[in-house]
Amino acid sequence: MDITFQVDGVAQLNRSFSRYNEQLKDIRGALPQVKEAFYKGERRQFEQGMGRGKWAPLSPEYADWKAKHYPGKKILELTGLLKATMLGGTDYLKWYAEPQELAVEVSVPYALFHQRGTGRMPAREVIWLTEETKRDITLAFHRYAVSVLKGGEVGGL
Repeated sequence: MDITFQVDGVAQLNRSFSRYNEQLKDIRGALPQVKEAFYKGERRQFEQGMGRGKWAPLSPEYADWKAKHYPGKKILELTGLLKATMLGGTDYLKWYAEPQELAVEVSVPYALFHQRGTGRMPAREVIWLTEETKRDITLAFHRYAVSVLKGGEVGGL
């Protein structure tokens, strides 16, 4: 069983659980724990203002405008929609589960512009898995697999 987490086509996590390949046929039961690990990582990102590295500061002109019109709002938090979405608080983030695949889709219209950047705006990665988040997601899958193999979960085999 391979666990791969891709964001916009970029693999951010790729772990192999070869010992579970034949026994574990359905990973959908791991979704609650995977979600928890993902949201924990996103909360940390928004608190620290960073993805792969520290998010780029706002341009001086935009920072002045934002301070005047949206005082106290941090980077990527103008209206709060993107942050709320990334923490699981809106319908703009959907999880999909298949027997051998879990996926998340973010449909906030401007999220991809922040993730990739544009000609006028630097990338501020909304999703970037830190080593801690990768570890937490990997542990979630491992715990689920162990539970299934010990008979604690119905339908996993």
